[in-house]
Amino acid sequence: MKLATYIILLSIIVSCKKDTSQSNNPSATEDINNFDWLLGDWYRVNDEVDSDTFESWKSIEKDIYSGFAYTIQNQDTVWQERMVLKLNEGSGHLEIFDDEEDTSVIFKLTNSTKTSLVVENPTNPFPNKITYKRLGNNLEAYVYGQDMEIPFEFEPLKKE
Repeated sequence: MKLATYIILLSIIVSCKKDTSQSNNPSATEDINNFDWLLGDWYRVNDEVDSDTFESWKSIEKDIYSGFAYTIQNQDTVWQERMVLKLNEGSGHLEIFDDEEDTSVIFKLTNSTKTSLVVENPTNPFPNKITYKRLGNNLEAYVYGQDMEIPFEFEPLKKE
């Protein structure tokens, strides 16, 4: 009798176990509409000599984030771009604006977790994939394309 009770109890526990597996489908990913881990002002620590790259992310609305990145060399801004991350009921995209050319490129959100995101646009020559990941207090980004991978390692910008 004790064995039967034990087996029934064990089967109830196993059948009630919550599935915590992650999916590559953004609509099934937990916290897809919360990228607050991206917010803040960031300084690139693995930049080229004599270059300083900065990135800043703000929350505009519940599901809209705005980013701005730029690089300074010899006190001159040599590169900059604006970004908008929009989320909509389990899907989303990152739009990157090139102000010099007055154009933008849209990357589809293909994966996310509580501390990372992946956006892709296979038709864009470079980059065609961008990833962001929060690692403790730091932020890590990679841009991929044409057999190339560029890492961006960021620390929070220290306010003076």
